[in-house]
Amino acid sequence: MKVLIVDDEVEICRHLQRELKKEGCEVEYTTSPLEVIERLYDAKRQEMPYELLLLDLRMPGVDGFELLRRIREAQLDLDAIIITAYGDEDKAVEAVRLGAVDYLRKPISLEELHTAIFRVRQKRTQEAKKALRHRILIVDDEKDMCARIRRELDKEGYQVAIAYDGVKSLDYFKNNRVDVVIADIRMPGMSGLELVRRCREINDDCVFIIITGYGDHETAIEALRLGVFNYLKKPVMLEELIVSVDRGIELLLLRRGLSASRRELEIEATIKEQYARSLEKMVEERTKDIKKLSDAVQASTDSIVITDPDGKITDVNEATLKMYGIDDQTDLVGKSSFDLIAPEDREKAVAGMKETMEKGYVRNREYQIVIKDGTKIPVEMSASAMKGMDGELIGFVDITRDITERKRAEETLRKTEEKFRNVIENIFKFVPEGLVVLTDKLNLFRRN
Repeated sequence: MKVLIVDDEVEICRHLQRELKKEGCEVEYTTSPLEVIERLYDAKRQEMPYELLLLDLRMPGVDGFELLRRIREAQLDLDAIIITAYGDEDKAVEAVRLGAVDYLRKPISLEELHTAIFRVRQKRTQEAKKALRHRILIVDDEKDMCARIRRELDKEGYQVAIAYDGVKSLDYFKNNRVDVVIADIRMPGMSGLELVRRCREINDDCVFIIITGYGDHETAIEALRLGVFNYLKKPVMLEELIVSVDRGIELLLLRRGLSASRRELEIEATIKEQYARSLEKMVEERTKDIKKLSDAVQASTDSIVITDPDGKITDVNEATLKMYGIDDQTDLVGKSSFDLIAPEDREKAVAGMKETMEKGYVRNREYQIVIKDGTKIPVEMSASAMKGMDGELIGFVDITRDITERKRAEETLRKTEEKFRNVIENIFKFVPEGLVVLTDKLNLFRRN
């Protein structure tokens, strides 16, 4: 699997490169995120595409999220694992939502790294078949025996390495990804048990099979206590060894699969937790907004009536009670808002409601309403449709203003204009061709 690491910290890049090479990966890194997109395209054009990207979200001058989005938009056949600092889990989870397979927290745990790589390989089914050619390390000072075991394991398709003492085997184990270690319990320089202890300190994601001589039963029991998968007595039956290796690999894959599943559950739980926190915050903010809106509604001097989709009243403010001469809102809640409209204007009000449903709002429509004592008063009404998150209508907000004084003023102005017009027309009857001078600031006009 070809891997590109993008991180501005060189030491982290080199550390990850070493570990991923043990996994059999072809690994490159860059500390310059600005060139990443072009580099990915170049590799694809050369038919040597990267399959996995390890991307640090926090780098100078670069938005890791934007870079990840651009990579996704480019539709490259590329999986991503995000590298994030402690405390940035929310950002990492957001990256997972954008399509990243997993995320790693700094300082990076090798166990989490290996689990993430295993999950990527599981995801990339075809590549996984090639990448998961399991590596077996044989450790024994008997060269003939090592050769025999190697031939049999080669036939089974395993990748096999040999070390003739514990020190050399430990060095190989440090620098390579090993799935199964087959070790003689008695070797010069380092015993098989000591090798198991040292190897497990380096990487516990491995199966150990111990070969014991006659009379080594107590040592074999100690080996099992150390977590050794199986022990075989000399002379080793190759068929028995192959079965033991196969079962050890099955156990290893099961363990890795469980680890991967556990990690997926952790990520899912983190996503749900983040979503719950976001939802709580949203509810808290929305509650504050509703409180502010409620305060503003109650403080308004205009009547504000909230209804359901059928026009049935669900809430009113104090100005509404005052306008209709009502003491308690329970006298209005549950009634049809059309009952407040004068009978001669109800048809017009129904048409206004239909228009509100179609357009989402209506503005400054004039009606007459009937207040508690039966008096009709003129009002100007505006309405807005309320919709839920799914776009469905959930009700209306009606804002009504008493325009009695405005209507009186308009009527007074109309009468004054009519009176003035009558005066002028009568003057012209008597002076058809003369000059008429009005004394209001000496405004003149002539009629020929």
